[in-house]
Amino acid sequence: MKTTEPNQAPEPTTLSVTFCAPSRTDRARQGRGSSLTFGKTMTNSPSSSSVALVARMIFDIFDVTEKEAQEGATGLVALAEGWGGAGAAPLDWATEIKKHFGTRLKWRSEIIHQRFLDDKKKTITAYESYIQARK
Repeated sequence: MKTTEPNQAPEPTTLSVTFCAPSRTDRARQGRGSSLTFGKTMTNSPSSSSVALVARMIFDIFDVTEKEAQEGATGLVALAEGWGGAGAAPLDWATEIKKHFGTRLKWRSEIIHQRFLDDKKKTITAYESYIQARK
């Protein structure tokens, strides 16, 4: 059994998965199949600092226990990092948290909930106005 020095994490596992289109398609002939690679810079768990930040925000916004906030944060950060890597995780976590958990969890403050809904309505109205102007 290999031991590591204290406070040093073991090196993450490297995994490479490639999905290619069937060879009879033009895409496959041009070598454009999809590919997903997990290398040494990626780990199988989300960034602990991001999880801690997101968990605190979930706990502050919604009526949940700290454990529930931690579990929700772990899932949301992992999902966000899966979209584009650790550096691509959203900077506006407050909005992402409200959008992701807004209909699933009970809000701590009805004022914050109403403000979020009002902002969402304004955004939808602005997009609809923009689309109508472009037609």
